[in-house]
Amino acid sequence: MPHAPANLLEQIICDADLFHLGTDKFSEMTELLRQELQVYYNKEFSNEKWRQWNIEFLLSHRYFTGYCQLNLEPVKQKWIEQLRNK
Repeated sequence: MPHAPANLLEQIICDADLFHLGTDKFSEMTELLRQELQVYYNKEFSNEKWRQWNIEFLLSHRYFTGYCQLNLEPVKQKWIEQLRNK
């Protein structure tokens, strides 16, 4: 991270890897990631710290393909707004 794809195939793979950021699965997937990291690092992440980390990550992320920019980016922006409002 950050991804730096050199061609269309790499762009597609990058977008596929983080496709969930722009879907209704974001909340579920980020909670699963949180649980995985807590077990791996044997460390708890407070709600505030986890929320801030997610905001920063979402803001730093970009989709590369036109499809994802058009269809997923608006949903991702809604997640950012929702996290900021908590």
